Amino acid sequence: MQQHPNDGITNNQTTHARSQRYTMLRLGFLIVIVTLIVHAIGWHYPVRTGACEPTLLVGDNVWVHKLVYKLSTVHRGDLIIFDDPEFDYNTTAWYAPLLGKGPSIQIKRVIAIPGDMIEGRIEEGRPVIYLNGKKFEEPYINPFPLIRLKKEVGLIAARRLWHMTIPCSMRKHSKYVLCSYDQTKSFEQQPFYRMTQDQVVRHPVTHEPQLCRAHTPSSAIDFDNASFFYSVDIFGPCRIPEGHYWVMGDNRQASRDSRYWGLLDGRYIRGRVSCILVSVDSYNRTWLFDACTHPITFLQQQIRWSRFFKYVETYNLK
Repeated sequence: MQQHPNDGITNNQTTHARSQRYTMLRLGFLIVIVTLIVHAIGWHYPVRTGACEPTLLVGDNVWVHKLVYKLSTVHRGDLIIFDDPEFDYNTTAWYAPLLGKGPSIQIKRVIAIPGDMIEGRIEEGRPVIYLNGKKFEEPYINPFPLIRLKKEVGLIAARRLWHMTIPCSMRKHSKYVLCSYDQTKSFEQQPFYRMTQDQVVRHPVTHEPQLCRAHTPSSAIDFDNASFFYSVDIFGPCRIPEGHYWVMGDNRQASRDSRYWGLLDGRYIRGRVSCILVSVDSYNRTWLFDACTHPITFLQQQIRWSRFFKYVETYNLK
């Protein structure tokens, strides 16, 4: 029986197509394996608060090493990421995280580890920490005052679009924030956040910018007695028990940490912050809102190129 002259071409085409499919399958399988390995080692997290300024800024996207504490212990000075210890885990159903009702994520610095004796005092009007009987030096604390700004966030200036309700995170609205402010520089030359005169919230009488001075004591209110205020910077002395840690933000004026809710249970720790992957000066839930509304400003002013792939310094505190 004679072979049709086109049969060889058809067979070659079939073999080539089958080879391409196998190549694509192998590539897809490789991508899945690499993704699983990377996810097992670490994960990225967007910084949404200024609790660790100026080390970490709102809009930084950090890489978190998940396995580091499987191989070693937590050290003083580590910048760690953990589940919110104030979240009520006992009354939460297993499906709550799927509905967006799970614990929030926090980033703080480890100040005291198990066995340490820690105490907070106010000396000469400034909060100080004593660790194991010695005054504790903290080079990472934010030295800049915080300025109150009114930022416009969101994408759509409406509550409803046709018959669809616009999600709150997408609606345009004003948001009051506290940002680190270098008083030696103009608003146009600020090193951390983009600021304008129109955004500054001023005192109703003096019309001066509202500032929260650095190195000043922080206060809290007792919710059982609304008229009672107390300084959260005065605490202890107390010894840290096994499996627990004392953590605080670098930006003490804007950090809710162990001074408020006490010791951190080690089982809530997820990993250690290693580096900043990318950084965008944005208070929106996603920088895409800024890219859509102000594309030129976004590209020229909001992307912090100098912070891309920046190593987060670890302090060996003693």
